[in-house]
Amino acid sequence: MVESGRVRGVESAGELLAADRVVLATSAWTRELVPELPVIPLRSHAALSEAIPPIAAPAFEVVVDGEIIYGSTQFANGHLLLGGGPDRPRTMSEQYDYTMSFKDTLKNACLLARIYPRLAGVHIVRCWAGTMGTTPDGLPLVGKSRVAEGLFVIAGFPNGMAFIPYIAALLAALAAGQTPELDLDIFQPDRFAGLDIRLPETYNYTILADYLGRL
Repeated sequence: MVESGRVRGVESAGELLAADRVVLATSAWTRELVPELPVIPLRSHAALSEAIPPIAAPAFEVVVDGEIIYGSTQFANGHLLLGGGPDRPRTMSEQYDYTMSFKDTLKNACLLARIYPRLAGVHIVRCWAGTMGTTPDGLPLVGKSRVAEGLFVIAGFPNGMAFIPYIAALLAALAAGQTPELDLDIFQPDRFAGLDIRLPETYNYTILADYLGRL
């Protein structure tokens, strides 16, 4: 809730929670609450393998059949996570559709063997879709916003999600009136103010990366 240019609290389920400082951490839903903040919704796939012994698999971003694929993370329990499976171009509203077709699932399940041929025998136990948030320059929005006094933002992480807890701690210090140990100016939430950004009618990760790279 904003009154006279100042944050007054948060309204949820019909209840007003009073506050003079609010942190907006709403990822791909940010622009629905604050249209001035251009967080772009982006649907993506992920696949999870069965547990396997530890492997040396650093994070990567590769192109498979013209599509950008990225990953991977192996959890302590041995499961391997592969993200960014290929997806057809979708409208902005369709970026929130999490239905996984058989074709989507099959393509994701085959990616691990194509990228790591020696893991061809590893079973995929789960595939799913979700919506990430990204920004026109690929950097997140983090910091104090001029949209309203007392409004702080942390949103738009298409990559670097492992750093979110640390960046959130920096923002918490800023919201508490302290000086963060690292400067957050590069992530200033209002840096796109006045910029007219018109997205393609339909897009996926690959199309969006190419389009934004040419702006």
